[in-house]
Amino acid sequence: MVKEGVLSVVSSGELASLNYAGYLAGSIFFMLYRSDKKLRLFYSLYAINAVTLILMSFSQNFVFWSVLRTVSGFASAGMFILFSSSIMERLKKNGGAHRAGLIYIGIGLGIFISGLSVLVMSSVTGWQNMWIVFFIESLVLFPVCYIGRDDHTAERTAGAELNDLPMHPYIYF
Repeated sequence: MVKEGVLSVVSSGELASLNYAGYLAGSIFFMLYRSDKKLRLFYSLYAINAVTLILMSFSQNFVFWSVLRTVSGFASAGMFILFSSSIMERLKKNGGAHRAGLIYIGIGLGIFISGLSVLVMSSVTGWQNMWIVFFIESLVLFPVCYIGRDDHTAERTAGAELNDLPMHPYIYF
């Protein structure tokens, strides 16, 4: 967006800061959040985050973008906290808590894919299409985040599979 003159370096930094502020607010909020409907909320936040991505391509209004990036940061924090706590609960129930480091692979992979996507797409298409591609990527990658229902049969099956997986020593805490 800076390369195409849609944003200045300063305004792009402001948008990034608003995204981080939303993430900070979401981190604090969801750290305190207590509910038995965590997965339902996670999927709602995932949808909100995806919608904020595609909406970025529909406007050139900085105030609108500011709201979208702040909401996206808030939703991203909620997604991370709710997803990781749900995974940790399952790992603890199934004796696999020592494999919790796997959660962070997904975050790193997401950052890597986003950065790589920007590098590749910036030479091929404009900024509006890049936001659309990010939206499509979020739809394509959604199945990776599917946790499933929290029933006892699924837990026993998942637990057996988790404990049978060979893990690299660097993944253990």
